[in-house]
Amino acid sequence: MKKAVSIVFIVISLIAGVMEIKADDNPYDRALELAKENDFISHQREIASVICKIFDEFVESDEFSPFVFEETASKVIDTALEMRDFISGGLILHHSLNILMDYYNSQELATYNVQYLTVSASEYYLSAGIDSQAATWITAATEFCINTNRMSGNHWIRNRFNMATLLIRMGEIDKAKEIYEGAVSDLHSMESKEVSPFTINAMLRCATELIEHVSSRFMRDTNMLLANLSDNMTDVNNVMMQIYGAKVLTKKQGNYERANWIYEQLFNSKLAVLAYKLCLTDALTTAYHISEDRYSTMMYLAGHIGLDVIFLDLNSFSLNDSEILWQRVADRLNKSHGIGLNAYTDNQFILSGAYLNSVFTKSLSTLNFNRVSDFIRESGTEEFKSVLNSIIDMRHKIAKITDKDERRKIANNMEKLELGLRAGINLSPLISQYHNKTVVMPSYLDTDECAVEILQYPHIEDGKEVMHYGAIVCTALPLKDKKWGIDYKANNYEFIDLGPMDLYSLVYYGLGTDLGDRHRALQYSRDEYVTVGNSLRPLLKNIQKYKRAYVSPTGIINMINIGALPWGDGDSIVNDKVEIIRINAAFDVTDIKARDTKLKSAAVFSNMDFNNMENVGNDTCGFDNETVGYRVKIEKAAFMTKFPRLPIDGKRLVKGRVGRRPCGRFPP
Repeated sequence: MKKAVSIVFIVISLIAGVMEIKADDNPYDRALELAKENDFISHQREIASVICKIFDEFVESDEFSPFVFEETASKVIDTALEMRDFISGGLILHHSLNILMDYYNSQELATYNVQYLTVSASEYYLSAGIDSQAATWITAATEFCINTNRMSGNHWIRNRFNMATLLIRMGEIDKAKEIYEGAVSDLHSMESKEVSPFTINAMLRCATELIEHVSSRFMRDTNMLLANLSDNMTDVNNVMMQIYGAKVLTKKQGNYERANWIYEQLFNSKLAVLAYKLCLTDALTTAYHISEDRYSTMMYLAGHIGLDVIFLDLNSFSLNDSEILWQRVADRLNKSHGIGLNAYTDNQFILSGAYLNSVFTKSLSTLNFNRVSDFIRESGTEEFKSVLNSIIDMRHKIAKITDKDERRKIANNMEKLELGLRAGINLSPLISQYHNKTVVMPSYLDTDECAVEILQYPHIEDGKEVMHYGAIVCTALPLKDKKWGIDYKANNYEFIDLGPMDLYSLVYYGLGTDLGDRHRALQYSRDEYVTVGNSLRPLLKNIQKYKRAYVSPTGIINMINIGALPWGDGDSIVNDKVEIIRINAAFDVTDIKARDTKLKSAAVFSNMDFNNMENVGNDTCGFDNETVGYRVKIEKAAFMTKFPRLPIDGKRLVKGRVGRRPCGRFPP
């Protein structure tokens, strides 16, 4: 086992990039070759495959010991997760848990040190920002340690730092500070050589997130501890310590120049990918405080590796977890690219970067199960198609089962299959399709058309950040090459700040703080759209010069029918001035413009009775079985009353005869 473990660490080190390996370690030459390639997804998948094979061989050997396996597997997983290599780390984690599940379900659970893998699982989800899953594993590790009196050592202290980090993200700052102080005190009592690098990482992550909530004095013990541990630092520890130091410089000292220098060094180091994942937003915010040119340069450096990193993460988690991961990634990227909009710049590089990033993050939300399924059917191997069919069968099965334990069992099996499916395929081409459509989109626009991306960005004022809404209007400028006489189009972007906006302001916009102002309240009651129109007025004034505007909203603006807002005198609305076409994101424009036929079919739903759903799905109405499988009977309840009869009779409409409205007339 010692030899096997040694080889495992050598192979994992290929991912981490923290040591050089000679290509004479047969039979793992293939893994060494993969390390030299750029296909990181295949690389991580191959690494995980090699390690899982070694684990399986050890399980079948006479030397197998669950106690040795727990500790070894945990170290291997933690080494991968240090570099945020979620594909290899996740696959090895789930494979290890499967191997030990029989032991953990036995009556002798207390004899095993399950905290090893529970802490590794916490690290897996906490590093990715899937906090709900991280909370489950952190709680499990805490309860196990308390019940078995294992409340000391690296794993216990590391779990406390992880708990504090989770509490910070939940806004429980006082509780987080208390737990953090206790964990730092415990580390002070340990010999420096006994402190694990993984524990140092957990402390640095928590300290970095805690900085803006505490005083400089509070971090004094942390700084002393880091000085004592300096000889025990790994390359990853040093990266995280530099990021921590840079944030101290900006948040506590306002020294943006020095912090910017640290970030530039990190983005040009051998661990640039890790640095990008850990500190992109802070780096761009720091550069913005120096100058617009510095911000543009930093954005170029970060963006150079950014998309590759995001594509890698997209393949790292099961479909259920990915949605949370994508949301966190999208928030981080939107904040990073939105920082440069504070200067109300006309810098086309900054505007195009924010525009394309907004489209890219919106495309992440379109990666639902059906799109991934279609992608696998079109380009996947027979093996992946088989796994996909198994997942679909499980989804159908779970929709018909009401027993909680049985549903949980199927859900767990489905989760394992989905994780393997995601780690086994490369979804980059799927996202690239949307990105490429957006890049070429302006050439599809006529000169009297525009495409509008509405986004949220952090507006910085007096050192504080307030989320503003903004709109980037993209048009195609007609140009002519004088030398060759060639007509062409060039992208042009214009930014419009819409200010802070929330549901409260949408309803009471213009009322000020005096909600008892009857005159304004009566004005609102007469025309509810006036208040919304005021908030969007800068955008509406800009786009009314165009014949058609393709608008992609975000946030609460999704709730507004922009085309129906009143505009001008009398009963005029925005659509009277400019045709508003609502889209998901700019990549939709190319498809809309390419259509040369009108829709010839429609699905009709009428008079739904949600208390009588037993037979739903028997008639598929043209939907594939995959969709029908998700229809679940809604249990009868007092609040699920039958809807009143709708104005249109579905059967008569299908036959070409529209039913009469019970009252009034159809609107024109």
